[in-house]
Amino acid sequence: MNQLQLAMITISGANLLGYVGSKYLRIQPTIAILSISLAVVFFINIFKPYLPYQQTHNNLIEFAQSTNFHGLLMDCMLPALLFGGAISMSSKHFIKRRVEIFTLATLATIASVLIIGYGFYWTSIQLGMTL
Repeated sequence: MNQLQLAMITISGANLLGYVGSKYLRIQPTIAILSISLAVVFFINIFKPYLPYQQTHNNLIEFAQSTNFHGLLMDCMLPALLFGGAISMSSKHFIKRRVEIFTLATLATIASVLIIGYGFYWTSIQLGMTL
C-alpha cells in the first residue's frame, strides 16, 4: 500500500466518521472525527499484536512519521475548520450584538498590542538589547 492509498483511506475514513457522528451521535462532525479516530487509534495500539496486517500497520506508522502535521494543520485544516464553524453561526446574533463585538474586539486588540509591545520592550532592556 503506497502513501496515496493511505491518504485516500484516511480521508474517506474521516468523512465516514464525520457522517456517522453527525447523523447518529448528533454531534459536530469535526468533534466526531477527532473522538472516534482517537478511539480507533487507541484500539489499534492496544490490540496491535493480535492484528493480522502488521505490514499495513508499519506502513501507517511510516506514513504518519513522514507527514508534516504542522503544515497540514495550519495550511489545510485550520482554515477549513474556521470557515465551517463561522458559516454555521447565525448572522442575526452578530448584527444584534455588533456594538459589543466591535467594542470588545477593539479594546482587546489595543490591550494586546500594548501588553506585547511593552513586554517585549521591557524584556529587551532586561537582556541588555537596545532597540
